[in-house]
Amino acid sequence: MSEDERPKVYLECNAPCKTYGNTTGAHQMMVLAGGTNIFDDVSGIPVVDPEAIIDKNPEIIIRGAYTDAGYSFDNSSKIAELRAEIMDRSGFDKIQAVTSNNTYIIDVNLHYGLDYPIGLVYFAKTIHPELFSDVDPMKVHQEFLTDILGVDFDLRENGVFVYPPLEEN
Repeated sequence: MSEDERPKVYLECNAPCKTYGNTTGAHQMMVLAGGTNIFDDVSGIPVVDPEAIIDKNPEIIIRGAYTDAGYSFDNSSKIAELRAEIMDRSGFDKIQAVTSNNTYIIDVNLHYGLDYPIGLVYFAKTIHPELFSDVDPMKVHQEFLTDILGVDFDLRENGVFVYPPLEEN
């Protein structure tokens, strides 16, 4: 995939304007999923100027949900509020990711560990929905839980991992 085909992505950590730089697992996952980190020139997890985010005009925003998401949650209202807060920030109404409704909250636990490949599927679907139109991340996630881990957990009934739900986009 050429650089021109990779959408510009702003990755946000656990605080407003705190981003994942080029040395983080979230950055690596986003690159593997086909995006370009708008802050690929920084390392670690720095706080950046909101004006820099606006100036870089990302096509997609992905925020890691550190709380209120995962296997223990069945209600997406808190991460919906988090998404709304991002989209309502001063000046963010000029960002393509906000105007095109491409702002997502993804459970941060899918960035690391055993279910990293599942997180990659969610990232790929948010970054390139046209390339992955035939992929259902929740179905892949369910197969991972049921067939690989042998866990009896129904994702249609339990858990919150991405908002808004990808089937709505």
